[in-house]
Amino acid sequence: MSRISSSVNDVLNVSCSPEITRAANDLVAVKSMLDSLGESYIGGLIVGQIFPEWHGYRSLDPFGFAQEVLPFYWYERTQQTATDQPLRYKALVPTAAVVGDSWRWTPESIDENEQSRVIETALAAFEASDSGHTTVECARYFHIPSLGIVLAHEGKNRVALFKKRGLPHIPAVVSDEDYPIPERLRLFDLNGTHLAVLDKRLVERVAKLDMIRDLMGAYCQQRL
Repeated sequence: MSRISSSVNDVLNVSCSPEITRAANDLVAVKSMLDSLGESYIGGLIVGQIFPEWHGYRSLDPFGFAQEVLPFYWYERTQQTATDQPLRYKALVPTAAVVGDSWRWTPESIDENEQSRVIETALAAFEASDSGHTTVECARYFHIPSLGIVLAHEGKNRVALFKKRGLPHIPAVVSDEDYPIPERLRLFDLNGTHLAVLDKRLVERVAKLDMIRDLMGAYCQQRL
């Protein structure tokens, strides 16, 4: 199998605190478990109880998942304009931080030879790409630096395979995304209804607090 250098300059810089990193990785692992659960009929019904809008789908889209569980993620994303295009860069992305989506195939649905081919293709496509131009098979990921979470855009299906194989990094062309800084964001419990408030004026319901309690608690320095 071909190899790519894992020098310090190549590896994605995850600069958030250890507490945030740990909680982020736990949230990503929950997403992977939900995707695995959704592969069976009964499991899909259970996932549909948690995420009714995905009832009938086998897996959860990374960006839709982030929109559902991360307060004001989608709002912040929509504030970016065409002139705010973030820089793209090549990086080896920590596999544990990546939210994938096995919507087309799973590691169990292809044999070992095909699994090896997928990995080889991913590495070769990465080597043939640069920040300005990516080949068809090169992964394109979006990194939320303040939360230590990476959302897969192109190259979603391979995430589960890299995790199953125990590969520590996925090669990808990466763009960074903004998320509200902690000082702008507060979470409240109003008689059992969980709410997030942005800039002391925008309110959004938090429907999945149990999934993000540790992450938002560490990020906002709040006891939730």
